[in-house]
Order: sequence, then C-alpha cells, then structure tokens
Amino acid sequence: MILGGHPPRDTYVGWQSYRSRRGMLLPAPAISLQQWRTIPESRRADSDLFRHLTNANLPLQDTPMHDKVGRLIRRRLRGNTMKQDDPTRAA
Repeated sequence: MILGGHPPRDTYVGWQSYRSRRGMLLPAPAISLQQWRTIPESRRADSDLFRHLTNANLPLQDTPMHDKVGRLIRRRLRGNTMKQDDPTRAA
C-alpha cells in the first residue's frame, strides 16, 4: 500500500490524488519490546518495515554538491517568479 503506484503529480488527476492523500500516512507508533513480541512473527517484518519507512530521519549533509545544487535551485526559483510570458516548466 505504501509503495503502490500513483498517477504522476504533474497531471491534474495526479495532483488531486496527491492533495487528497498527503496527510493520511501516519508514522508507526512507538511500541515497547513487550508489545513488539506480541506481534505474530509473520507480521514482525511488516511492522519493522513500516517503522523504518515512516520514522526515517536522514541527516542533511553539507557537501560542496549540496551547496551548489541549493544555489542553483534558489537562482531558478528567483528567476522563475519574475517570468510573465514563458512557462516556468520546460516541456
């Protein structure tokens, strides 16, 4: 269900699907070791995967590439906000 297919967000249908579902995924609840042991062994892997997928806090690394990409994105956003005649998204 989490990794299921979804329509692309750059279409109207895909955007409406994203908008209606974006707040529905709740993180896995914190459970104690005793509660985890009560989960049937056949479902423990699913529980662990759900916890890993929804509670991942990956560190943001400050690398030269991160800085360069950040500058590029900020420059493009600033430039595209001033555009009035051409579309801001390439075809």
